[in-house]
Amino acid sequence: MSTGIIIQARNSSSRLPSKLIIPYYKNSGILEILLAKISSSLPKVPIVLATTKNPADEPLVEIAEGMGIDTFRGSESDVLDRFIQTGKEYDFQKIIRICSDNPFLDISALEYMIAQMEETEYDYWCYSTAEMLPTIKTHYGFWAEGVSSNALSKVSSLTDEVVYREHVTNYIYTHPEHFSIKYNLINASVDRETGIRLTVDTKKDFDLSKQIYDDTLGNGIPHIAKNLVSYIKEHPAWLQSMQEEIRLNSK
Repeated sequence: MSTGIIIQARNSSSRLPSKLIIPYYKNSGILEILLAKISSSLPKVPIVLATTKNPADEPLVEIAEGMGIDTFRGSESDVLDRFIQTGKEYDFQKIIRICSDNPFLDISALEYMIAQMEETEYDYWCYSTAEMLPTIKTHYGFWAEGVSSNALSKVSSLTDEVVYREHVTNYIYTHPEHFSIKYNLINASVDRETGIRLTVDTKKDFDLSKQIYDDTLGNGIPHIAKNLVSYIKEHPAWLQSMQEEIRLNSK
């Protein structure tokens, strides 16, 4: 069963355009950092950057291809179709979906997810809170999600609603009666800290995340969810800033 990683990315973010290529750490942007981290840790897993046909996204393609990463360009608004077509192009039966605005992606958790996706036949596999909320709906920014190509095609056949075409997997976990789903609970100590926000969406997110990225690497803090949350809790000003951004940017 072919399993591949698809990283979705675009430059035309409404809140912070070009956030993926603005210098973030040692002159590298978030996309370059993320691609390097994933490809070096998982050299045997195929990786594809799925972006759009918008000319503004050409720099993203150039970065990926310059690093030896495959690319696919599809619809800007219909992200579901972009994933379906990418999966078909590269013959992925199972897809690990990664959002490119998560520089603190937990690689150990990603490795476990990939192993579970390959060993099981779930339509959808995700890390979740104790309330069975998929972490894609949280602000943490630590985790990917797994989905079968067949499940995505099924979603496409069942709905044309914009929200489901834009958010790819949303229809699956909001209509669980149609799919087999595995919720893998995150660490309880992380789950309790609902004020953590390391996904990058706004300028304030970017600036704080950049500071934390540099600080954690400089102090040898592993980029593992539990370790990061424990370290961030030692910095009340960081938490206050994150909580304010969560309040202003609901998911």
